Amino acid sequence: MTREDAARERDAVRVRMPHWSGLRHPDFDADHLTQAVASHEGEPMDVLKDDARSRVTVVGAGDSTVVVKEVRKGGPRRRLADAFRGSPARRAFHAGRALRRAGIGAARPLAFVEQARAGIPARSLLVSTDLRAFPTAAAEAASDPERAVNLLCDLVLRLHEHRFVHGDLRAQHVHLCGSGQLPSLIDLEGVHTVRSLSDTQRMEALAQVNASLPDDVVPAALRAAAYARYAAALPFATTDARERIVDMSRARKHLWQGRDCP
Repeated sequence: MTREDAARERDAVRVRMPHWSGLRHPDFDADHLTQAVASHEGEPMDVLKDDARSRVTVVGAGDSTVVVKEVRKGGPRRRLADAFRGSPARRAFHAGRALRRAGIGAARPLAFVEQARAGIPARSLLVSTDLRAFPTAAAEAASDPERAVNLLCDLVLRLHEHRFVHGDLRAQHVHLCGSGQLPSLIDLEGVHTVRSLSDTQRMEALAQVNASLPDDVVPAALRAAAYARYAAALPFATTDARERIVDMSRARKHLWQGRDCP
């Protein structure tokens, strides 16, 4: 990212729409944002997800397509927390910008809009670039597991060197955007920075990634090599970190079952 791009990432334009308010990137036209919100609410080009937790759509915005995400999960306690920490879309918008300023790949946040009731966020939409043309790290692992694992290891190291916590760091949430390009993260509403990453936070992140890669796709030797590279760059204070990561991975009961792990 150039210095000029980094400076532009720090800019944001206030948005006022009927029933919505928020921020947009200076390069994202206000009319295109209006079009994207209306399409998400009405007839999107494609629906990537629509359940009790979230609705994710692909919509037109001028000559381009963008992705609109609305997080639905959360009861009264979560909504009250959002009054202090910001709506999911607001958090994702600022997290994506922070990641990109740090030189870490993320889907470019183009805008967020939200609705509030009595000062508490009720609904929020994040508009971001469409990365569907690029494979996820999970898909890449099926054809080139070594490349996928190395890129994931590099990404986790960079996140942790900059004290970022993602919250849901899975191979399915990383898009590989071509040769020479940074892997790009999605699902950004849980991203935040901390003063100091604990060993437990780091192990949990590694377990999330590990558990998201099936046994029959990524062999144990590649996983062990990636762990060794990570631990050499960012050593753990505890001596049983690898064993704890294995236990955390199995406890997630995701795609990895640990069948080939000693």
